Amino acid sequence: MNKNLFAIVKNKHQTFIMSKAIHFSFFRVQTAIYFLQFAICLLGFNFSSQAQSDISVRVTSNSPTYAIYNNVTFFVIVKNNGPNAASNVVCTAQQPVGSSNTCNIATVGFWRNWDTGVWAIGNLNAGDSVTLQATVFTLSTTGITMSAAVTSGSTDPVLSNNNASTTVKLGNAAPNLGCGGTITNNTDSVNLSIALTANQSELNFGLTESSDR
Repeated sequence: MNKNLFAIVKNKHQTFIMSKAIHFSFFRVQTAIYFLQFAICLLGFNFSSQAQSDISVRVTSNSPTYAIYNNVTFFVIVKNNGPNAASNVVCTAQQPVGSSNTCNIATVGFWRNWDTGVWAIGNLNAGDSVTLQATVFTLSTTGITMSAAVTSGSTDPVLSNNNASTTVKLGNAAPNLGCGGTITNNTDSVNLSIALTANQSELNFGLTESSDR
């Protein structure tokens, strides 16, 4: 009788301990799941809250055709489509193959066409755009292609518009724009002849390097 009672009490005690252990393990698993979900939410919040700026680049020319041993002008337009301001915007555009540099000017910074091809733009507010005008002397009979790529220090949600190029074909001579006229950057108008004088040392160095190649 006593042995049976003792066995019953022992079994109930073991069952109680096992149920507590299972309950405690379930609680730990559930707690771990909650913490994991919370961490995922935090990560998602951090990713979504990062400043995003859609930086794009376009390349155009003043004519679809050119005559050999004449000038043709390319325009590289970098724009911040928003929604936030972008930092450390850099455009890379190499000197077109089959051409030599005549002159170039930009609404901000200058273009290192003689070596790296880097055009350091810096910060660019949402909705703003900047333009590089590059006039080249044509030496090729197979077409002249100008290509450009842009990056920034901000998160770019659209990468498909970060590269662009345009090709002009041999044909009629393009209008000779030289480095005169103006480039309009939103409400700021920059006189190219004045800016050209300010950057004359860099441009002369570029011309020297180009002529040595």
